[in-house]
Amino acid sequence: MTYALNVKRNLAITSLVAAVLVAVFACVAPSAQVYAAEEAHAPTVAQIPAQVIVKGDVPAQEQDFTVQISGADGETVLPDQLQATIAGEGSTQFAMSFTEVGLHHYTVRQVPGNAEGWTYDEQVYNVDVYCMWNGQDGPDSLYTQVFVKNAAGEKCEACTFENAYQAPVQPQAASMAQTGDVVGVAVALVGLVALAAVAAAVVAYRRRSRE
Repeated sequence: MTYALNVKRNLAITSLVAAVLVAVFACVAPSAQVYAAEEAHAPTVAQIPAQVIVKGDVPAQEQDFTVQISGADGETVLPDQLQATIAGEGSTQFAMSFTEVGLHHYTVRQVPGNAEGWTYDEQVYNVDVYCMWNGQDGPDSLYTQVFVKNAAGEKCEACTFENAYQAPVQPQAASMAQTGDVVGVAVALVGLVALAAVAAAVVAYRRRSRE
């Protein structure tokens, strides 16, 4: 009789412990899932601006300019687009995505062209991109800050390249003007010589007539 009571009591204790474990697991599992979801942060995007300014004469035809970005100091996070083409004066942006905090370094330069009359800006810009946590508003999230510096270490709003155009000199127009002046002088000299000859002939004729 006592043995049977002990067995029933042990079974009851075992069932109670199992029920408690199931309840605890049911409470912990959703919490773990929520925690994992909170740790899976969405990527953030940084934009690196670049622009081209044209100075000098007005070109007869719009020129295309190419700007390129590359990683510095062994940088591995790069944008999908490493080069961008700007038609005439204009701007572009290099976008890249980050999923972890860190500091990233880049250089931005213009690819020199060879079009006649153009002088291309050879400035090289150093760009630092900081990816950081932002926990002020709600759950933690990532955000970026972009800092652009020129070769002198001065901060800039964008990677700006100033290209200059000088229209070619028109030598034919100047040559024609000079040729016209020479011809005019020659005609005047010929006229004077002819007048002098006529005058001399008249004087000689009068002398002969008097004799």
